[in-house]
Amino acid sequence: IETLAQRDRACAIADGALHQAEALRWSGVGSTTIAEGALDALGVALQEVESLRTDRGMLPAGGGAEIEIARRVREHADGVAGQAQLVHEMTADAFERVPKLLARRTGIDPVDALVELRIASQRGEPMAIDVESGQLIEPTAPGGSIEAAELSACLTDGITLAVVVRIT
Repeated sequence: IETLAQRDRACAIADGALHQAEALRWSGVGSTTIAEGALDALGVALQEVESLRTDRGMLPAGGGAEIEIARRVREHADGVAGQAQLVHEMTADAFERVPKLLARRTGIDPVDALVELRIASQRGEPMAIDVESGQLIEPTAPGGSIEAAELSACLTDGITLAVVVRIT
């Protein structure tokens, strides 16, 4: 089940990245810029996974970690010039597809869940979606945390899949 859940998360990220990349391509952003920007944003994301693990000792499951990562990738994007900045923002949006997917599956409104998770992240109190109850829970609750290696694999698999599909 964990492998399937991990694959679903990676596919949600890849799907989001592919849709956003297609929109950027129609806007004139080149495939190379998209691939390089997405991989750079992934590097930022993986650094943040390690930073969050070190700072807190645990990462919020249920889309909470992806919200944290997306927020930090967006902050990094502010310092990136040109079209690459759009790609960083696209990658952050792709990471947020995970909590939206989980919210839909648990029967809660994805937009409301995303807003609540973002607010909690901005306050420095990340939350997670409990896939059993559909409620927002703290990372310290049972099922509320995710291993850094699992999260890193999901992020990497999702962006790598999107880049490979986009440039082939």
